[in-house]
Amino acid sequence: MFKKYFFIMIAFAMLAVGAIPASAAGDIKVYIDGKLQSYDQPPVIKNGGTLVPMSGIFKALGAEVLWDNQTRTASGVKGNKIVSLTIDSKTAHIANEGAKTSINLAQPAQIINGRTMVPIRFISESLGAKVDWDGATRTVAISSNVKTTYETITYDDGSVYEGEVSEDGLQHGQGTYKWANGDSYVGSWANGEQHGYGTYTWADGTIYAGNWVNGEMVDNGQSDSSQNNQGSGNVDGTAYANILSDFIPQTTNGVVKLPDASYQALVQNADLFFAKDRKVNSLDGIANTVGYGNIAKNVSKYNSSIVEMDSIVLDDIKEYNVSGETITEAIGHWGGNSVDPVYFQIIYMGSNHLTKGSNTTVNGIPVGETTVTLTNVFGASFTEPMYVVVAGNFYDMLTKAIGPDKLEQAQKEREEAEKKMVFNARYYEDPMNYERTPTLEVQNEGYKTLKIYGIEVGSYKYPSDNTYFEMSAERENYSLPRSSIKLTGWHLGISDEEFEQLVKETSTIKVTTELGSIEVGIE
Repeated sequence: MFKKYFFIMIAFAMLAVGAIPASAAGDIKVYIDGKLQSYDQPPVIKNGGTLVPMSGIFKALGAEVLWDNQTRTASGVKGNKIVSLTIDSKTAHIANEGAKTSINLAQPAQIINGRTMVPIRFISESLGAKVDWDGATRTVAISSNVKTTYETITYDDGSVYEGEVSEDGLQHGQGTYKWANGDSYVGSWANGEQHGYGTYTWADGTIYAGNWVNGEMVDNGQSDSSQNNQGSGNVDGTAYANILSDFIPQTTNGVVKLPDASYQALVQNADLFFAKDRKVNSLDGIANTVGYGNIAKNVSKYNSSIVEMDSIVLDDIKEYNVSGETITEAIGHWGGNSVDPVYFQIIYMGSNHLTKGSNTTVNGIPVGETTVTLTNVFGASFTEPMYVVVAGNFYDMLTKAIGPDKLEQAQKEREEAEKKMVFNARYYEDPMNYERTPTLEVQNEGYKTLKIYGIEVGSYKYPSDNTYFEMSAERENYSLPRSSIKLTGWHLGISDEEFEQLVKETSTIKVTTELGSIEVGIE
């Protein structure tokens, strides 16, 4: 049982190897899972800390590398965890499942010979790896493979844990612990302690839903002393969760049932998921960004987690009336031609203005896996995995960009802007190119500057990932974005011959912008 108090435990560890001059550190060897690492800038030791190139260490440990040039901040994103360091700053930050911690570094990240160098022990341990130092051979050995299994454990006192367990028998990952005295915890664990986002419910009905660090509650969670099991406010979370418990099996042909962990999370966050007057982004600050590949790998791991998913493009959307309540169901996908799409079935209690083709943000709880039937370009049907998410927030990317408080005004502006959204598409063989490359020129002729999220030609799309580019209809000087783009086979990853045939077989293209999508005829 845990006392009802809040504090943050902050700890750090650096690689202590003695004060060796940086110039003498070129022979330092780094092994990750037994493989010798090779860096374009050799590791160095400065003030007792070993530094290695940022990109090399992050990528080797499976993290996506981000760089903010304005703030000179380097970040590594792995699953739910974000590790950030700012050049020449001795304060680093770790965000994990909503638990945000500041760490004091003995040696900051810095630029050496044009490379961003970061402390190897801090980065490795922050991403869950084990680090060993052999002073005799000047070798750093890193083990990144921490394997977990899903188990149900009953303890001698009658307590039960169900969830992920590490090889050494500690709770590690997502899990539910029910104490014999009636207390329970649903959420994230690390090395046998609550760590990340989770909900603790005392036997008397008191609830803490928030962030944890090293087994202790962080003081930005939500506490509730009510004993009526209705979440943190006046919404009857049990009633809504029961509706979803009946609806989800029906809409997934009996494949998915609402897990107990998801049911509890919905009840305990009822106001944020179900209140009629909740903000469009009520779960911001609670929802954590999770890699779509991680959800696909083990959706049950996130049954009690509130996650944020951006750039989900809707393929279909419809509404149902169930027990007097409106439920919106949508099928959407993330990804494109060069990135395998991941499909989602989104279930949202309420109604919204979204339509097919909307580029959306979803904050919600992944509850299970089913399948979706698709048709390829040859007319053949096939199935793909689809992940079911109960959404508390479900809105378009434009709303996120401008802020929910301006939604009504933005909607009016959007409707006016859509009337002015005009594009022209012209196909020709570029006379300025020696090989007269087949070219499809798309031009913005209507509305100021627009973010272009995609131009679809048949089954191909540019850009193929989730980036965007801008096009301006009022290009008075070269400081403004271009007014048109010339697409060739290279942009779509196909040959010029394939591109020419594709355009000849396609009468229209689809342009998706921050304002919506529009079909454009090819001249």
